[in-house]
Amino acid sequence: MEKYSKLCQKVSEESAKQFNANLSNRKQALSPIFHFFFKINGISYMLAGTEKSHSFAVLLPSSDEWIKNYEFKHIVAKPKIAGQPEVILECLFYDKKNKKEFVVDLKIEIRWSHGKFCGNPEAKVYKQWSYNSLPWIINLI
Repeated sequence: MEKYSKLCQKVSEESAKQFNANLSNRKQALSPIFHFFFKINGISYMLAGTEKSHSFAVLLPSSDEWIKNYEFKHIVAKPKIAGQPEVILECLFYDKKNKKEFVVDLKIEIRWSHGKFCGNPEAKVYKQWSYNSLPWIINLI
């Protein structure tokens, strides 16, 4: 277990290092990724569902509205010590109205391939926030 734990830590560290070396300063390339994960697109719309057994309904702004009020500054990957390789992506934003920066995290779990031939590892991205906690939304319930 100790060797596996060290392997997971090393994979987390190297994954964060590679992400930061290749993408952290490429704001243009990361902007579409941000829009995808935070569900910001060309129109304002309502999003409803459940998170952790709680109902929510929020109004998400259009891309144009969002850009008027907020700025996506950059993203930094940091290794997370866990039972498997994990990386935290810290997304830094700037609230133009309040003149404050804030961080919203995403978690990436790096998973080993399954099956006989054990192909390339895969990664799953998880949000570490609830929709009604995002500063740019309007809570409807």
